[in-house]
Amino acid sequence: MSGLRQTFVLGPDDSMTSPVRILLGLAGLLLSALATPTLADTPDKDAPPPPGALLQELNGGRGAGASSGNAVDMLTAPSPLSAPIEIPFLIEGGHMLIEASINGGAKQTYLFDTGGRLVLTPEAAGDLKSLPGRQAMMAGIGPNTTKISIVTIDRVTVGSLTLDRQSAAIADLPNWIVDRGSKPRLAGLIGPELIARRIVTIDYRKRMMTLHPSGQVRPGSNAIVSRLGFSVSPDGLGHPSVRASVGDAEGEMLIDTGATGGLFLNERFITAHNPFRPGGKTIRFFSPGGVGGLLQMQAGVGTTFRLGTTVFDAPLIHGPVSQNRSLRDLNVSGILGGEILSRFVVTLDFPSNRAWFEPIAGAKLNSVWQSVGLMLNKPDPSYFEVIDVLAGTPADRVGIRRGDKIVSYGGQPARNLGLRDLSQFYGKPVSIVMEDRRRHELSPVQILP
Repeated sequence: MSGLRQTFVLGPDDSMTSPVRILLGLAGLLLSALATPTLADTPDKDAPPPPGALLQELNGGRGAGASSGNAVDMLTAPSPLSAPIEIPFLIEGGHMLIEASINGGAKQTYLFDTGGRLVLTPEAAGDLKSLPGRQAMMAGIGPNTTKISIVTIDRVTVGSLTLDRQSAAIADLPNWIVDRGSKPRLAGLIGPELIARRIVTIDYRKRMMTLHPSGQVRPGSNAIVSRLGFSVSPDGLGHPSVRASVGDAEGEMLIDTGATGGLFLNERFITAHNPFRPGGKTIRFFSPGGVGGLLQMQAGVGTTFRLGTTVFDAPLIHGPVSQNRSLRDLNVSGILGGEILSRFVVTLDFPSNRAWFEPIAGAKLNSVWQSVGLMLNKPDPSYFEVIDVLAGTPADRVGIRRGDKIVSYGGQPARNLGLRDLSQFYGKPVSIVMEDRRRHELSPVQILP
């Protein structure tokens, strides 16, 4: 969900909409495990696994239909809470980061992604790499697949909450996802295992996630109450979703804390409903995509976004230009990322299959995209790679081209910055140094509307 490059859309809450980072949640959401022992046995890599394949893998071989058929029911029933549990989180570039420990080890930082599942990097997995895990493949947005090992963790501890016997994938996540510059690298992703079958409130202003005992929290008088759906991806995983409208068209939207942007709509929805403002400009560009590699994106400004009785005018809308099959088959119209979620105090009541959104007074969506024109990836800790340059922008005019490498950004070595850190330069002139020692002074311009 995301990740990016030259960022745009920053607010006082450090939320950010960037065409690169909006996909990070989808990187986690589309962890499609093909239960196959070798690459030679792998079918067409653009084809999703059979329905329920990954869910079956994550549940140790138990079928996806073993209970009521609701994907969330496959998760182990949690023990009841006697008191609320508060889990603080950081926000970096719009992403929610939490601390957790694996099997009693040291605390490490994970990205909290309701559109994903528990994934550990090989470095964070440590001795778990030696376990006889089930071998599988992980695919996502883009053409690439990655070998993974699915293992069982005795316990995952987040704050005072302990999750027992959790399945996790060990995977080499792209550097741009885990890199934090001079700060410790992310240890991986934690998904809805943390909150499924509980009642959880996410408050971006307070930087606090609260798990509630049953019956101890109810919607406020101004809350928008909605049915909580469980969008099922092609691999059988369930993720929280709600109904929302873009313009005159309604669709099922994934609640995705792993995506920093606002609205990401799939190609089917965009083709069927043309959600962009009539006569408005749309642009195309490449972003790092998810675990599957580069993705061509389109962006423009819509007319309205409606969630219950709350209406936002002129939302920025992103979507893929051409989808691989994994994304086409995802049975949601789009995703709601942090740019939208942070405008509410969000409560997900999994036991009652409902969600409520309490609007934050005066909160508005950003309808402007400012940028120096660079779409950046970070495949290596030592530099940013230019994966696209928007025509007519300052970066284009000084001759920066796709494939160029940037070793210093905003006066800081690239090694000290993660992509999320680039949000601090939003709306400001920035000095960059290229690998060949060329230096450029760039000032942002308005890209949209």
